[in-house]
Amino acid sequence: GNMAGFMDPLHLCALRATSSSTSLTESELILERTLEIQWPSDNGVAEARPFVCPDCVAKHFQDSSVVKALADAAAATIAAEAAALAPIASAASAGPAVPQIVQAKTERCTPAAITKPQASITRTADRFRWAMLRGEGSGASARSLQGWAASGNWFFFSPHYCRYDAWLLPVDETSALNPAGDYRLEPTELAELRADSQYLQCHERVACLVLLSWGWDAYSDRPVEMQDEDAGQGWHQSGAPAWRLRHLCLSLWLLGQSQLREQAKHFALSLGPAAPWDEDGFSEATFTLFQNQDGANAVQHFWANRPRRYCHETTCRRRRLRDIVVSADIRCQLDTHC
Repeated sequence: GNMAGFMDPLHLCALRATSSSTSLTESELILERTLEIQWPSDNGVAEARPFVCPDCVAKHFQDSSVVKALADAAAATIAAEAAALAPIASAASAGPAVPQIVQAKTERCTPAAITKPQASITRTADRFRWAMLRGEGSGASARSLQGWAASGNWFFFSPHYCRYDAWLLPVDETSALNPAGDYRLEPTELAELRADSQYLQCHERVACLVLLSWGWDAYSDRPVEMQDEDAGQGWHQSGAPAWRLRHLCLSLWLLGQSQLREQAKHFALSLGPAAPWDEDGFSEATFTLFQNQDGANAVQHFWANRPRRYCHETTCRRRRLRDIVVSADIRCQLDTHC
């Protein structure tokens, strides 16, 4: 591909199938901005360096050799990763990102690359921990969001591109996207995650990145000075997803992220009359189902029959955005299962 005609065609990488049954097509890539190219890990060989938040998963391994390998691989990068958001927020505040050179590698990640432990894969709490590192299926992980922010590709955060809410910002509700409740938090799982400081650090980072994609700097608790609107940064540029803002605030409330929940409320207040205070999750069903055949009826059917069993009730049981941001903090202990 070439960079919008400004340079000669540049060979980026080669993708080779791991089995003869996988068919690949040849395509020309025209890259106007730095992009992250994702490829299913079981079908291809191109993969970026993993998002490192090892402690929130490593302590659940039963294989000590994997734990040691992960710790060794993370040692050189953990300090930089811990402060990763600060320079990203600073750069975003300063204005549009400078175009960067795309780097791709055609081999797998290091030998210490994480693979899911089969012994605990059915545990929902571990599933959420893994999602921070590797995503769910072909979905985005926390490192994906960090990479999008670092390269200034804010439009990737939009729900039109990726629906990462369910596994990176878990809540105790069933969504129209996952009507079987695969990602719904139960009280025991919620208590376990709330007691895991390493997981909460990852969760906080994801929330900060989502707010940053809407043009809100969580570190300074104020709007980004120069939003890169051409790259999709900003509330309206992201499609003004009222349901995602509510989902974010609900996840912050459930997981005890009090300071970030307050900052998310400040962001909502900054929207003025456009703030979706009455959003109760219904627009997620509309966003997900309305384009389907008989969409309007599908939306109404889901909404009328959705499960209403929650870990905790907000101050007002309607669970609107306005109710979530003003509800008292949850007092939750692991031994009492909330």
